[in-house]
Amino acid sequence: MAHNGRSPAQIDADVARLQEGIRRARASAAAAADVGASGDGGEQQDAVAEVARVTRELVDYEERIPEYEREYRRYVGARVTRWAGGLLAALCAAFALAVVPGIVRAPWLALCGPLFLVGLCVIPGARGRAADVRFRPRVGALLFAIAAVAVGLCCSGAVPPWVCPVALVAAWLGLRAFGVAAPDAATASGRLSGIGRTGP
Repeated sequence: MAHNGRSPAQIDADVARLQEGIRRARASAAAAADVGASGDGGEQQDAVAEVARVTRELVDYEERIPEYEREYRRYVGARVTRWAGGLLAALCAAFALAVVPGIVRAPWLALCGPLFLVGLCVIPGARGRAADVRFRPRVGALLFAIAAVAVGLCCSGAVPPWVCPVALVAAWLGLRAFGVAAPDAATASGRLSGIGRTGP
């Protein structure tokens, strides 16, 4: 199972817990020092070793914080992508089914069908695309919401048919924001160089 990272609140709680552990270990070491003054000092050594251990644990955790934050952003971005795509697909499917009882006119299937597929195609691989620096899940979700509103208004007859391109453009831009319609630069340059090398 992929690691989901840690949220800022979770990181703060973890750091506070580790810091509290250090304070307790230092208090125990101070108490052991008083006892060790009249003994063999073995308990004091164990207490000092515990302080070093919990301090190292905090340092190690702080070194991993950037990784936890990256993984958490990927996790949230993937969830936003799946929800946005699923909701757009569900809305378009609902309008398509509404054609059967005649609530929505059949020609609007030409709009609902492609957008249904758009909503579905962003769901697979969302976690992997979230690592791309060009991945903008909030922008994509906003654009998908615009597309969904435009679809609803068009299918309900609340706006004239010329508004339907708004839904298509918003959906296309949403695909790019979600990393689906944005080709990898290295792959694209490789294809272009391959085309340039082909010849007689």
